[in-house]
Amino acid sequence: MHPFVYGARTSYLKQVKTNVPDVVPGARPADIGQGATMNRLLATGAALAAAWLAVAPLTAQQDVALKDLMPRGMAIGVAINQRQSDGVDATAVDIIAKQFNQISPENLLKFQLVHPAADRYEFTAQDRYVQFGLDRKMQVVGHNLVWHRQTPAWVFRGANGQPADRETLLARMRDHIHTLVGRYKGKIYGWDVVNEAIDEDGSLRKAPWRDGIGDDYVAKAFESPTRPTRTPSCTTTITTSKSRPSERA
Repeated sequence: MHPFVYGARTSYLKQVKTNVPDVVPGARPADIGQGATMNRLLATGAALAAAWLAVAPLTAQQDVALKDLMPRGMAIGVAINQRQSDGVDATAVDIIAKQFNQISPENLLKFQLVHPAADRYEFTAQDRYVQFGLDRKMQVVGHNLVWHRQTPAWVFRGANGQPADRETLLARMRDHIHTLVGRYKGKIYGWDVVNEAIDEDGSLRKAPWRDGIGDDYVAKAFESPTRPTRTPSCTTTITTSKSRPSERA
């Protein structure tokens, strides 16, 4: 029996049983035991019938995956963490594979994790993430290439500890985009190129990239020398102070 169905029945029966009186008002002493027993039987029968009617449709729906309910040509995705893309969390992997046909990484492809130092890239766990989606015939999303957060300090540092100038930042941005997009060309379905570029008031967000390059940093991010197989996307999720703790990671 499905755990959800079992839990629903058990909870419902406990509630009904609690509300059944042990003594029926107005009954003679000799009838108390028999009447109470009959009431319990009737209540239990009603509870079983009601519970079954309530959960039977749910049981049927459990056999239909979310991805199968989507209109043709539309995918439904989920953000996954490294424990899931590494196959450690087997329960989550089963749910992901059954319900979804698109994945996005929570952190693995962010600048800080994939390019922690100027002369070093990390691709071991990142390659496993991409292969996780390909093995399951899912759309694999690359998240993200340029963001005002989770970017190491070295990116914005120039000579003698001074802020990097425009040309230095542009060169670093292009190298980063060229390396990631080139490595996963033909494997990653689409990229979040510039993430959260728009602030809460609708203006261009103040960000280190903007400070060093200028307002055209978003456009420059799309001028990478290596293009993905599909047109990259620019996600501009608008967040507020209240929504930040749960923003897409």
